[in-house]
Amino acid sequence: MVLAKFLAQFYKQLLVSLKKDVNLFLHNFNNCKFKEAQMNVERGVIAIAGLFVFLSVLLGWLHSPYWYIFTGFVGLNLFQASFTKFCPMALFLKKMGLKNGTVFEK
Repeated sequence: MVLAKFLAQFYKQLLVSLKKDVNLFLHNFNNCKFKEAQMNVERGVIAIAGLFVFLSVLLGWLHSPYWYIFTGFVGLNLFQASFTKFCPMALFLKKMGLKNGTVFEK
């Protein structure tokens, strides 16, 4: 009974603290001087492709060499997107609400 009250109060204080931290982060993010650094479709594609390459190389090294096929797929998709201006990840990010940059506009 005492433990349950303690845990309830602890989690309540933890949530209040987290809410304050999140509000502070959002306030600082919205008032930052680097507005041009906000995420758009192109930066999202680059970030996700970099993450996929890093994870697939790591998994290929630690788990199975078949993960390197995924690394090749990501690289091939980036290569074809540079010529065709068609990128499935860009379409997905547009649907998620990210703003367009200049690369994937038609």
